[in-house]
Amino acid sequence: MFRFRRKEKAAATPQVKEELAIDHDALVKQADDLLAQAETSSADALVDLYNRAGAAFDAAGELDKAIEVYELSFENKREIGPASKALQSLYNKKRQQLAKAGDSEGAMTYLGKMQEIMQVAKDQLRGK
Repeated sequence: MFRFRRKEKAAATPQVKEELAIDHDALVKQADDLLAQAETSSADALVDLYNRAGAAFDAAGELDKAIEVYELSFENKREIGPASKALQSLYNKKRQQLAKAGDSEGAMTYLGKMQEIMQVAKDQLRGK
């Protein structure tokens, strides 16, 4: 009747790998530039710069650096927003990585951090 065939995954060509490396380097440089701007910016612009730098690190695949920068943003503005949403996602990714690696204590740490952000969101919704 029907025959389904699996599509063969195309291997990344050296050119594609090279482009990915260039994109990674460009994104990391962009994030570093944003962090340099954050050192001399006003408090209002600081959160936006941190969020943009965190997004660049996340897109570059630099999970730990993205978490670090988003945490700085969240410390400056503890409310529901781009930083809290991104941190939830990044904490979950990190928790999954640690769980696969067999580090249950590290996974529980990130689960606790996720719960802290959810508590801030609940408190904000309740008007606390």
